[in-house]
Amino acid sequence: MVRKKNYSLVIIDYKMPEMDGLSVIKTMKELRPSIPVIMLTAFLSTELVEEALKEGVLSVLSKFIWPDELLRQIGAAVGKTN
Repeated sequence: MVRKKNYSLVIIDYKMPEMDGLSVIKTMKELRPSIPVIMLTAFLSTELVEEALKEGVLSVLSKFIWPDELLRQIGAAVGKTN
């Protein structure tokens, strides 16, 4: 999908059936390095956050985040790209 269209923001889960979110992000960032990414996970750890930030993720958030906080993070991410 990223090959065909430039998105304003990508929100991705860390744990997925065939590959993890970091693997997807690495591939995505090779194609479109400027796409802002927010990662959600139920497996939040310092190591994951550090690795995700190193890959260019803007925020790593717990899936148990309040909806208004998620919306704030989305607004901040999209605002940074305009």
